[in-house]
Amino acid sequence: MLSKRLLTALGVLAMIGAAFWAGYTVNGIGSSKAPTVEPIWAEASEGSIGRTIALSVEAIQERRAVAVNRLPGTVTARSNETEFSVGDPVYFVDGQAVRVVEGGVPFYRDLYEGLIGDDVSQLNAALTALGYPAGGEATFTDQTAAGVRQWHKDQGREATGEIPLGELIAVPSLPARLFLHDDGAVGAVLTGGERLVFAVVGEPHFRTILTAQQVSLVPEGTPVSVTYADRTWQGRIGSAAPDDQGVIHADVLADDGLLCGAECDALPAEEKVVMSALAEVVPAQTGVLVPVSAITVDVNGAATLVVEGESGVVNTPVTVLGSQDGLALVDGIASGTRVRIGDPSEGD
Repeated sequence: MLSKRLLTALGVLAMIGAAFWAGYTVNGIGSSKAPTVEPIWAEASEGSIGRTIALSVEAIQERRAVAVNRLPGTVTARSNETEFSVGDPVYFVDGQAVRVVEGGVPFYRDLYEGLIGDDVSQLNAALTALGYPAGGEATFTDQTAAGVRQWHKDQGREATGEIPLGELIAVPSLPARLFLHDDGAVGAVLTGGERLVFAVVGEPHFRTILTAQQVSLVPEGTPVSVTYADRTWQGRIGSAAPDDQGVIHADVLADDGLLCGAECDALPAEEKVVMSALAEVVPAQTGVLVPVSAITVDVNGAATLVVEGESGVVNTPVTVLGSQDGLALVDGIASGTRVRIGDPSEGD
């Protein structure tokens, strides 16, 4: 006969076993029925797919010296402008403005009443363009002197009626995009004779530098959008070729005329202007986007989506137009349609 103590211990073990089995059954651990998986839904939306590669594009511009400094002293300021008209200051020496006028003859002497010459003709033309009195075409008359005095008064300086050598520089045509050489940096000491003022001549040449890998990704004819400041210019990649150092260059061309079109004057008068660009290696497409994981493709290559319609959940055939970064562009459903992600059998 079992002792009372042994019977008590067996009873406790039986209670523990019953409790464990009840929990095992309630939580489904021992159940043969698979747990229910709730379906995941996404909403189709309007969007675009495509692929671009970022490039740097250079605008190469030829510059030519158009004026020589004749005013000795220290450069105290430079103009921040890139395009200059008659009478505009280009730089300042010892606080005195050096102004630009139109003409093909360098200023080489002080100008005062009684002189005759092409340099005087350039001064008279500048005074006329600025609205001041001017003398005969090539003669420094009392009218020229009156115009110079009024011009000086408007500048807030002493009105002598004369133009000292160095205060005017002549460039072939105005308005013009001008560039001041680094030798004319603020603080530079000038003695006279420095070739400081340059102008852009001819048309800019646009090109990009490609790596060997990019050459295959960006073939000739690839569309490219070039951005400078708040402007965007559309072009295409030209043929690529290495230079003497093995650097691969490709021209960036416009279908008609210059890449910058009528906006080339927006470029500063520098030898090289670097700007950003995007090459469209995969053309952009716009339409209805869904997650790629929502699409089921059968053995015949037909694509379907499980969608939520007014009459319930249905399989809807679609045409896949393209995909990128986990999204597919499809034709066959409208934007806003709810599509089910994953195996269509899930959640049934």
